[in-house]
Amino acid sequence: MISSNYSFRRKLFLVIYNDFNMLSRFTSGIAVQRMDAKIFKPADAIDPAYGKELRKAVENGVKVLVYDVKIDYRKILLNKKIPYNF
Repeated sequence: MISSNYSFRRKLFLVIYNDFNMLSRFTSGIAVQRMDAKIFKPADAIDPAYGKELRKAVENGVKVLVYDVKIDYRKILLNKKIPYNF
């Protein structure tokens, strides 16, 4: 659905924008599209280049915000912040 996709992106933008450190450094938002996620780790076995570049970005000061989602048959919404481990 276009409306739920737009709503999801807008909410992700607002979460990043409202982070008071956003103006002093770059921020990357990751939405883990599972309702049972407890922690985020890059899937190095599937895409090692992504994990390598994500770690490099964090080492260079990019702040990472990771959220799980709430999913129902009509929409996907950001739910709560979850920890990450690189």
